Order: sequence, then C-alpha cells, then structure tokens
Amino acid sequence: MIAAKSHADEIHDFILRVAKSEVFPRLGLEGQSYFESTLRQDIEQILMRDGGTYLVCFGSELIGVCGFRHSGHVNHLFVAPEACGKGVGRILLQQACDYIAGPIIDLNASLNSIGFYTRLGFEAVGSPQSAHGVKYQHMSLVKR
Repeated sequence: MIAAKSHADEIHDFILRVAKSEVFPRLGLEGQSYFESTLRQDIEQILMRDGGTYLVCFGSELIGVCGFRHSGHVNHLFVAPEACGKGVGRILLQQACDYIAGPIIDLNASLNSIGFYTRLGFEAVGSPQSAHGVKYQHMSLVKR
C-alpha cells in the first residue's frame, strides 16, 4: 500500500521502534542521537517534497516500510522483528524497484543488513563509511 502524508507519524514511530531494537544496539550515542533527530525530517522530505513514496505493509498492524525517492535512492527499509524472514522486506524492496524509473537503485545499508541486500542483487560500492556515528555500506543495483 502507498502511504499518504497522513501516515507520517505512524511511519516515524514504527521506524524508531524497530531502529531502537535492531539498529541502535550497534550504534554509539552519537549515531543514535543523529538518527533520532533527523528521522522525522527525512520522512517528511520524502513524502512531501522530494517526489518520494513510502510503501507500507500491514498485518494486523504495521509490519514494514520502504521509503524511497523516485530518482532511485532507497532511504528506509524497516521490517518489524517478528516479521523478519517472511519476505516482507524483499517484497517491499521489489515494489520500490518497480516504482523507480531509473536503471540504478542505490542505498546506504546498515552493516548488519549487507547480506540481505547482497542476496537481492545489490553490490557494495567502495568501503564501509561512517558519518555522524552511523556506519553504513553504500550499495547499488542495476535493474534488469
């Protein structure tokens, strides 16, 4: 389902909840603070100003989100821990790829998610990076 602007708060709260349990334990205080302080602005920018979209997946409640810019950059892909391994992330990412018009899709993967993206055909570009206390690997996929 494509999220409406009115879903911004629900998307924010979901991403923050998942990040606190799955991502924050791997970040220092600087990274946690940066992520939390920029998340709402990132979501609003994608939904309201950058020609982007959030796809959301519901079970009885929100279980996954994928936010991306139509220019080809995936900003957020988060799946509830209880839904991991059930194909939710793969489906959301495949749907995002269908919406993206350009031939290349890129993203900055958290280090613990590199294997997931590699299995879907993404390749690492360069070495892992760090900014504002957040470590990530830039990855890209050439659409076929």
